[in-house]
Amino acid sequence: MRTASCILLIITALLCVTACSKNTKGSESAAVPSASPVKLPDPVPDPGSLHETSRSAALPAGTVVPVEIGEVIDSETVGTAIFFIARVADNVAGPDGGVAIPAEASALIVVRTSERTGPQIRMTLGLNRIGFGDKSYKAENGTKDVATLRFEDDASKAGGHRSIHLQKGTLLKFKLAETVNLH
Repeated sequence: MRTASCILLIITALLCVTACSKNTKGSESAAVPSASPVKLPDPVPDPGSLHETSRSAALPAGTVVPVEIGEVIDSETVGTAIFFIARVADNVAGPDGGVAIPAEASALIVVRTSERTGPQIRMTLGLNRIGFGDKSYKAENGTKDVATLRFEDDASKAGGHRSIHLQKGTLLKFKLAETVNLH
């Protein structure tokens, strides 16, 4: 998307420069203002090359991975083991301060629990995978997710809801409970 925007900007700039540099008929000696140079935006680095800025191949426990969900998640309409596509909202730094996971990396969230017992509503989401460049990394150790978020609500309280409802674009901050290897 950014590449297409850059190409469109370049074509537009070239057309403007070409049109401005042509003299109109009968005004051969008229001064034509010179076009100022066009500053193009810096190219967006490949996420795979951003990953190389961190020398560490592991994210330690306690690292926060900010993820923005790409669609609505509602405890009333989803079951367990349902996956949702999301994206990493900001760069995640490795222990050496370099970028370990680039912003815009893809993420996969899984609904681990979605239940209602009387007025008590509970939903647990797990960070399942992270992908960037041409690789996908597990964010679970085979038996459990290494980062989960638990949501609870009491429908009997004033202002209580009948479900837990997360809007598209909601920012979720998953905190790693154990080390995640990125290799």
